Amino acid sequence: MAPRHPVEVTAAYHDACHLAHAQGVRRQPRELLAGIPGLELHEIAEPELCCGSAGIYNILNPNRPASSATARPPTSWPPVPACW
Repeated sequence: MAPRHPVEVTAAYHDACHLAHAQGVRRQPRELLAGIPGLELHEIAEPELCCGSAGIYNILNPNRPASSATARPPTSWPPVPACW
């Protein structure tokens, strides 16, 4: 395994909707991220809301808001949904 160097970064993780809801994968990504030295990981507010960026929704519907998650003001850190 390659050496791991601390990153000293604070980040938020938002479950990929299909990965979490359809496949039930939630624990493994967090375990992987927990192995990064120096990474301070936070959960986002209202994680059950979808960011709307999965699949091709944004391509097929370019003029519609992605979801209610992006249309509402944030209630806690981080200030915007983080969906990658």
